[in-house]
Amino acid sequence: MCWHGLVSQPQPAHADHVTPPPVPSDILVPDGNKAFLEGHAVGTQNYICLPSGSGIAWILFGPQATLFNDDDKQVITHFLSPNPDENGTLRATW
Repeated sequence: MCWHGLVSQPQPAHADHVTPPPVPSDILVPDGNKAFLEGHAVGTQNYICLPSGSGIAWILFGPQATLFNDDDKQVITHFLSPNPDENGTLRATW
């Protein structure tokens, strides 16, 4: 059996024009680093209303965002998923 097909090469990352926003000093990116990718996201921050004590509370259910490049091609999806190495602790996943 012979299979023929095309393989798409990754698109080059163009982010040299990105100007990082001001951030608190404890999360500054060290000098010498630069942005390598710029994306545009569409997504939601999701909450669910659950019983809490004698009432109810809005509990974070997780983010869901899809990032696109300038050509409207999907780059990546962001969401929460359980980390098996941390007993299922929810962590940001890309």
